[in-house]
This record gives sequence, structure tokens and C-alpha cells, in this order.
Amino acid sequence: MDPQMAFNGPLRGQSVVAGMSVSGGTANVHFHHAVNNPPPTAPLRVLPFSRNDDVVIRPGIFSQLTQLLPVSEARNAALCGLGGSGKTQIALEFAYLRAGEDDSCAIFWVHADTEATFAQDYALIAKKAGLSASQDEDLLMAVCQFIERQPRWLLVLDNADDLRLFGVGAAPSSGPAPSSEQSPSKSLNSYVPKGPTGSILWTSRDGRIAGSLVGSMRAIQITSMLPQEAQTLLATARGSDLKADEQDDAVALLSELHYIPLPVSQAAAYIRRTAMPIKKYLSRLKDGKKRWALLRRTNFDRHRREGVSNSILETWNITIELLEEEDKTAVKILHILAYFDNQNIPKKLIKAAAAASDTVSERDFEGSDESRDISCAGSESDEDAEGDDEIRGDGDDTPDVTADDADEDEEDAKDTIDAPSYATPHSNDIEEDTSDSDDITDNSDEDTSDSDDDATDDSVTRLREFSFLHMTTRPDDKQVYDMHKLVQEATLYSHGVEENSSTSACYSQMATRILTNLFPERERENWEDCETLIPHVMRLSKCAKKSGLELEIADLLECASDYLYDRGRWNEKETADEMSYALRLAILGQRHPKTIRSRANLGAAHYYQGRYTESENIDSEVLELQREVLGPRHPGTINCMAALATTYYKQGRYTESERIKAEVLELQQEVFGPRHPNTIDSMASLAATYHAQGRYKESEDIRLEVLELRREVLGPRHPNTIDSMAGLAATYCAQGRLEESEYIEIEVLELRQEVLDPRHPNTINSMASLAATYYAQGRYKESEDIGLEVLELRQEVLGPRHPNTIDSMARLVTTYYAQGRYKESEDIGLEVLELRREVLGPRHPDTIDSMAALATTYYKQGRYRKAEEHLEEALELDREVLGARHPDTIHTMYWLARCWNRQGRDEEAMELMKDSYRLHCDVLGPEHPHSQEVKEEVDSWVLARREAGHSSG
Repeated sequence: MDPQMAFNGPLRGQSVVAGMSVSGGTANVHFHHAVNNPPPTAPLRVLPFSRNDDVVIRPGIFSQLTQLLPVSEARNAALCGLGGSGKTQIALEFAYLRAGEDDSCAIFWVHADTEATFAQDYALIAKKAGLSASQDEDLLMAVCQFIERQPRWLLVLDNADDLRLFGVGAAPSSGPAPSSEQSPSKSLNSYVPKGPTGSILWTSRDGRIAGSLVGSMRAIQITSMLPQEAQTLLATARGSDLKADEQDDAVALLSELHYIPLPVSQAAAYIRRTAMPIKKYLSRLKDGKKRWALLRRTNFDRHRREGVSNSILETWNITIELLEEEDKTAVKILHILAYFDNQNIPKKLIKAAAAASDTVSERDFEGSDESRDISCAGSESDEDAEGDDEIRGDGDDTPDVTADDADEDEEDAKDTIDAPSYATPHSNDIEEDTSDSDDITDNSDEDTSDSDDDATDDSVTRLREFSFLHMTTRPDDKQVYDMHKLVQEATLYSHGVEENSSTSACYSQMATRILTNLFPERERENWEDCETLIPHVMRLSKCAKKSGLELEIADLLECASDYLYDRGRWNEKETADEMSYALRLAILGQRHPKTIRSRANLGAAHYYQGRYTESENIDSEVLELQREVLGPRHPGTINCMAALATTYYKQGRYTESERIKAEVLELQQEVFGPRHPNTIDSMASLAATYHAQGRYKESEDIRLEVLELRREVLGPRHPNTIDSMAGLAATYCAQGRLEESEYIEIEVLELRQEVLDPRHPNTINSMASLAATYYAQGRYKESEDIGLEVLELRQEVLGPRHPNTIDSMARLVTTYYAQGRYKESEDIGLEVLELRREVLGPRHPDTIDSMAALATTYYKQGRYRKAEEHLEEALELDREVLGARHPDTIHTMYWLARCWNRQGRDEEAMELMKDSYRLHCDVLGPEHPHSQEVKEEVDSWVLARREAGHSSG
């Protein structure tokens, strides 16, 4: 009999399994429904923001993240850096990338900036996961365990800026406590999931996260974008590509914003909304009054948590407030450093700021105007510093050197300057307020306790961990610190935008006292320290009005000016002098001795930049004021007379210059005495004028005396003593004593390289003088090589239109001429003549000299008529400006005679050549090389005429 088949229920479309049992010869077959596995569910993903389609991929960072958090492994990593550097957006994009790469990966996002936000986001995850718990801590643990049970998971803990919440460092000591319902009793780290199936990505402003919550090598420091990345962000956030004519402005804007994503995004959003050109936005950003208004602006951002400001300034102030809860000293250091330059901050400034911060308490910021000088009290000394005026003397700094072309008897274009030593003893009239200065800064010569150093180091470490300070190593292996410029601005913004902010007053006063105490005397051994502090003095001076210590800052600027003078950095010196003068003028008035001194210093800065007309105007103004305020025999008045005389000298007004210098020398001998450095400077200055007038023997006699005096009074390696050696070498060169000149010039060059600096203007002058001597010796290639190096250095150090730079071009004119490279000589000669006409004026001796030099080039090219025109004009000007017996005048006569001879004007040429020879012998002596060459020319003409059957007359 067939077995009976029984089916309980429909089988269509069902999975079944068959089983058979035997009972009494009956086979029973049973079909059962299989238990279906539930279809796989999608992993839970809780993300607070949609994907940012405008995000700029930063390949280097995403590559690192992929290596630190591979799909197949359970690892931790962190993104740390300044607020606004893009950490959250990088983490958000990484989460979406991971979601696309791994379909089974659950992804969770938790805001970890406070206990409350942490608990709220865990509650959201619990709700979506269907979890419930009777107690909040049970809920936190339930979520933690739920995440750990996921087959694959990624948890982003965003904005974990307060690491104390996670057990790193001390527990928070202040600030509002969360409600009892939201405040777990354990560290939040207890509720951070662990396990082998998931990874955690932290973002934090605190670099201390490395080595604590993640491995020391598992944190990526997020800094500024690369320039191209920032350009892409600017274009994307603005909603349009950058046009060709916008590129330069865009580059400048991004540089101003330091390529940080948040300010770049803010700028782009504002530009998009207002349709403002990038150039106009950049202009507003550079306007101090409008800058903060732009930087504190906040815009809606769908990828930022609601209620959280995205203002650039406020973003960083949040971090400052967080740090202040933990380390008040660190924050006060930050407040003081905000008034210094943001780069190359030496450790001694930070130590002084730490010591100064100990005196600041909450009371320093209470009230308004009354609290402007609470912890930084000090009085400005109005003490006059007699004789400290920064006054020029022509000294012996390589006066105008002439050298001869042995082949063609060409007058050498004058090469070097007669830049006198500038008597500027360090200003000692800054009166120290000993009543409280020790309370606000440490003395660098005294030992500080180990505990103080440790505390300072701890504070600096915290500032570095929050990316407020960055330590860098200079080429000399010394460590200095940099402060982000926009962080500096955020700190200043926190002090208040009002001009009379008491917070700003207090911290800027402390910064002023610190620099006043630390700025050293200007001796060479202190140059390194001076150099380090100069940028900080210049930065602080911009906040003078906030501090209420304008006069102390003016004194600091004068110290900076003195140092910059010693280093030959005239442009920077001018800036310091202008600021010092403006501060003193506003507080003390025009007739105060200190104001007058600042004005004189500014005139000196113009002088050394070759701006002689401006210098003359200031010198005349200062001299009149000095006579009225101090009297005609006051040392300051005498020094002003000397300054005006040197300006006349540089303008080629030698007779006026000589008259004043002789008067100055007589006064200084009476007032100071014959061995005073100022008296010796005046002797050197007068010798330089004699040299320029071609009175070489008188110049030599005085220069020998000056050199001996300076060796005795100042020492053999003093810069002024070296100047005297250079001046004597120049006179020897002008007298044709070339071997003696070369020997001294080499020694001077070596000394200046050691004592001054290879790039100091006086060192460069020594190179130029040596090139002139080589030229005079006929060593044209050596002269050219040095001359080209000098020209490049002067273009870099002094600028292309400085008279000394133009002198270097003139040197090449004669050197190329001597090598037969007449076209090159002509091209440069035309440029030199035009420049000298513009810079020095048409009647300046150097301009006339360029005219004569160009004429000799025309002569060698056979263009005699053109040469004659230039020579006749030059001779007329020489006679008017320099006089009939000046070496330049009689040498121009020599060349004009040769030109006439070539044009067949034999009788006129012979008469003029004989006059030139007679004057050469009278002025330079019959044995001088120039005199000998003129004699040879006369003799050759006489011989030629005899051979042609003419009488020699």
C-alpha cells in the first residue's frame, strides 16, 4: 500500500525539510517549515550633519587617516590643532568615506566638548538603537556596550577640547557644573567603547591628547592648508572659480588669513553674499578699524552645531577661556605676548612674561581709566641726554676715490661714499622705575628658581599643546617660539576694542616694562640680543597709546634706532625714528630736547639713504630749534651744525660745507676739548671735504692725525678708527700711491667684516674702494668681479636708487671702458647719468662726472662731436661748482683738449692741454700719475708737430 503523505499547511514558496519515521510498517514523512534567518539589517549610523559637498580634500591628511584607521583593524587616532583648522570637516568627510567603503560599519558621532553634549548624543544613539535604562549612567554604559557589540563600528568624538572630562589631568576646577541628571560620577572615558571590532577618531584643540587618549604617534596635527587647497576652498565657498585678474588678490588674501579654513570660508561667504571684489575685501581686512569687524563676523553653517559661533575671534577665545580654568599663568603669558611680534619670541621674553603675570589679579581689570596703570606703574623721565644727538660727521668712511686708466687717462668715476662715523652713544636717559620693575620681570643676569622655571615650562607646554605657540629652531640652533598671528589678534580682541580698555592697558604696560628692562646696551657683544628684540619693540610701538606709556616706548624706539644705525639698516632706522618722533611730538611738543633729538635722528636716516634734500630740510629745522632751545654753544647745537655740513658735502656744496665744518671744529675744541671723540670726528669730517676739493696733502695730514688720535682714544678696532684707515687709503689712492692704498684697504675690509658685518654698508664700501684701487692698477678683471658683487649687495641693502648703488654702476662704466667694451659702457653710462640727474641734481659733482665719463666713451667710439658737447658742458659746470683748480676740472680740460685735437683744432687743443698739464703739476704734483700721463700726451703732440714740419712754439 502506498504510504500516506500528509502536509500541514501550504508549502508553495516555502522552504521545508523532510523527515521520515517508521511505525508498524507505516512510513510517516513529516515536512517542517525551516526557521528563516532574518534578512541582514543596515548598520546604525548616527551623524549630525549631511555630507559637505564643498569640502576640500586634503590628500596628505586623508592618507594619514587611512593608514591610522584601516577598515579591517580596530584602532584609535586623533586630529588636533587650532579651532577653525578644519578638524571637524575632515572627520565628517572621513566618516562618510568609511561608510561608503564598508557597508557593515556602524558609525556614530558624539560631541565631546562637555559632559552635557556627550550625554545628549549618547541618549540620541540609545533612542535610535531602541535602548532604555533607568539611570543616566546605566544609559551611557548601555550605549557603550551596544557600540562594542557591533560587528564593525567607527565612533567620532568631536571637539574633545577639555581632556579633563576624560581623565587626562586634573578635574575641572571651575565653570558651571552640569545638572545631576546629566553628570556621570565617573570619567567620560569609562563610557568610551573599546574592543576589537571598532575604531575611534578624536578631534581636539589640545595636543596633549597624543600620548594620553591615543598613542603618541597616532595624532595628526592639523595646521594651515596648502596654498592650492586654500585657493580651492575660496573658490568653492564663494561659488565661482577665481578669474585670472583675481589671482594676485586671492593669493594676498589667503596669505593674510594664513590659509586657515575657517577664516577663508568666512571671507568667501561674505564675498559671495555681498558680491564684493576680493581686492576690496582684502583692503578692508588690512584696515585696522574694519579688520576686527570682519574677523568677528559669524555666518550660518549647516555643517556646524547650532548655537556654536563660527566667528574666527570668538572661536579661539573659547579655547583661551578653557585653558584659563587650568593654567592662569599660561593665559596671562599669552595676553602679554600679544603685544610682541608673533615670530621669533625668545625664551627670556616668555620667562619675563611669566614673572610679570604673577602681579596681575582680577582687580587689574575692574573699573576703567583708573585702572590703566595698576600693576605697571612707572614714571617717564624727562631727563635731557646732552650730547646724545645722533649727529653725522663725514669721518673717513672711504671718501670719493679716483683712479686712473693707464691706457687712456680716463678719469675714474667716483665710487665710494664719504659716509662719516655717526657719533651715537647709547641713550642712557631711560630712567628705570626700580620701585616695581623687579616685580614684573625677571633679571636675565640673576638665577631663577628651578620651581619657577618648571612652572614656566609647564605653561609654555600647555600653550604649545593648544597650538597657540610653536617652537622652532633657528639656524644657530637656538630655540624660539612663534605665535599664530590670528591667535594674537583674537587675544587682543579679548582685551576689548575700546581705546581705553583697562585690560589692554595693563598687559601692554607689562610688555613695555619687560622690553625696557631687557633691551641691552648697543655694544657689539649685545648685538644678537638687540637683533632678537628689535621686531618686538617695533610691534609694541603700535600699541603705545593703549599702554599710556608713549614716552617709554619712544625711548625704546630710540634704542632700536641706535642699534639699527650700528648695523647700517637705514630703512628700518627711519621707521623707528619716525615713530619715536611722532610719540614725543604728541606728548612733549616740538621744542622739547627729546623731540628735537628724534627729529635729528630722522634727518640722519634720510641722509644715509641718500635723500639729501629731505635731510637738509630737517637739519636746518633742527639747527634753528637747537639754537633757540639750547643755545648756540650747546653740544646738541654744535652736532646739528655738523650734520648740516655733511649734508651740504653730499650735495657737492663743498665751500659751504667747509665753512661750517671749520666753525664746528673750533667750537668743539673749545667745548669738548681736543681729544674728545666729537672733536676728532669734526677733524675727520673737514679732512673729507679737503679730499673732495682735491686738497689731498691737507687731507692726508689731518687724516694721519685723526687716525693716531682714534687709536689712542677709541682703540684700534673701533669702527671710527677703521673709518680713518679707509679715509687715509682713499687719499693715498687719489695721490697715486696705489700699493699703500691697496695694503690698507685689504686690512680695512678684513676688520669691517669682523667688527661690523659682511653686508654692512661700510663693509661694502671697503669692497668698492678695493675695486677702485685694482682699477687704478690696471687689474680690470679683478676690479670688475668685485664691482659686480658690490653692485648686487648695494641693490639689496640700499636699494636701486641710492647714490652708492648708482656709484657702483658708474664704476662698471669705467671698468668696461678700460676693457674696450664701449657699447656696454655707454649703455650703463646713460642710465647712470639719468639717475644722478634725478637723484642728485644736474649740478652735483657726481652728475658732472658721469657726463664727462660718458663723453670719454663717445671719444673712444670716434663720436668726437658728441663727446665735445658733453665735455664742454662738464667743464663749464666743473669750473662753477668745483672751481678751476679742482682735479676733476683739470682732468676734464685734458679730455676736451684730446677731443679738439681729433677734430683738427690743433692750436686750441695744444693750448688747453698745456694749461691742463700746468694745473696738474700745481695741484697734484709733477710726479703724480695723472701729471705724467698729461706730460706724455703733450710730448707726443709736440713730436708729431715737429715731424709734420710745424714749430713747437
